Amino acid sequence: LSPSQVLSEIKTTVFLIHDSYDGNTPVEDSRKIRDALPKDIPLYYSELSIMNHVTPNTFLSFDFIKLFWHVLSIVKLLT
Repeated sequence: LSPSQVLSEIKTTVFLIHDSYDGNTPVEDSRKIRDALPKDIPLYYSELSIMNHVTPNTFLSFDFIKLFWHVLSIVKLLT
C-alpha cells in the first residue's frame, strides 16, 4: 500500500502535508516521496508542526481543524 510503489504513474497535482513531530510516520518518508515524484507534476509540499498523527480519536481535534483550514486555504489559492 506504499505510495512509493506508484509514484511514476502519478499524473495529477500532489498535495503532500506532513507534521514534523509525527511519531508514527517519520517526516523523512514524505521527503523521499516528494523527491521521487516526477519533476513535471505540480507539487505542494508542507511540513507543519500543529499536530502529531491523525487518528480516529483525534480526527475532530482543534489541531486537525487547523490543518483542514490550512489545506483549504492552499486549495483555494489554486482556483
